[in-house]
Amino acid sequence: MRKLVYALFAAITVYLASMYRLPLLTTLFIAEMLLFILLFVMAHVFRLGTSIALAPPAAAAQKGREADCRLTVSRRGRLPGGQLRLRLHYRYLREKKEHTRILCLEGQDEQLLPVCGRSCGLLQLRIDRLWTCDYLQLFSPGKRVSTQITMPVFPRERLLRFTRTADSREAAVPEEISLQRPGESDQEIRQIREYRPGDARRFIHWNQSARTGDLWIKEYERQEEPCAVLLLDCGASGPPQGADAWDAFYELLTAVINGLLQCTPAVQVCWYDPVGAAGRTETIYDAAQCRLLLYRLYQAEPAIREGKPLGTAAPEQDHLRLTTDLALYHGTALLAHFTQQGLHYEIAERIITI
Repeated sequence: MRKLVYALFAAITVYLASMYRLPLLTTLFIAEMLLFILLFVMAHVFRLGTSIALAPPAAAAQKGREADCRLTVSRRGRLPGGQLRLRLHYRYLREKKEHTRILCLEGQDEQLLPVCGRSCGLLQLRIDRLWTCDYLQLFSPGKRVSTQITMPVFPRERLLRFTRTADSREAAVPEEISLQRPGESDQEIRQIREYRPGDARRFIHWNQSARTGDLWIKEYERQEEPCAVLLLDCGASGPPQGADAWDAFYELLTAVINGLLQCTPAVQVCWYDPVGAAGRTETIYDAAQCRLLLYRLYQAEPAIREGKPLGTAAPEQDHLRLTTDLALYHGTALLAHFTQQGLHYEIAERIITI
């Protein structure tokens, strides 16, 4: 449409120049043709000198909330670039159908691309085509590009409330036992390791740090912490059927772990990893480690859908067991059976006694 308007304007100019024999209009027509050629060349130069890169969000992406991916545009040359158009494909790895959007971006070198995941799982973003425009957007030559990321989308922070019976409270470890994380004890040194964000500064090994130039942490021998044990089981019910079923399972698993962390310092989650063909035990202390567990489950999801089980948990009297059909057991006793449709309401309203 822009080319048509430009051509019409140039035709009117040459018509008036020939009718009234005005040199000024003739000069204007020549300038219009030169500008037309210059914009054509400029658009193709921009196309050859432009590349893009896509980076995942800095913070964890949560279901139903926008997360900003970083899009970096690299250009060769001194001229400022014109408008860019990108073809973006996005889909969850459990889905076959891709959705497509055309993005129009201005000439900044870095831009934030807001992404909102509608369900939990691994979301793939892929850009396969780029169009560069001249300053008047008359020409937009394109080229193939290849950049993609796979970002995990986690459930929102919800918790299922638990309360203990009198018997379980009496069996709990006394309060004077330390409930700190590994390395946060004043007993005999077990090992020295590199510093990790979140470690207490009082456990820094200053002599070793001064010799190497890097921070080192002292880890101590300590008594075993009391923790809840949660078994993931799809032996009886089979893997979740459909995207909504997977989404509900991840939502409930997160709520169960967050709820247990309110009444115990750690949660041990036991499950069978079909990718590594081995049983795994993850010890969860906080929301960040819960997200790491979910990410590993996301990676194992394709193998589970193919029929490889998540694990058949042997019921233990003192262990919790969560099945993929949203049933929560304590040993062999059914504590609650949740539904997909009313899951959020049931999580908020129910109190589970263990």
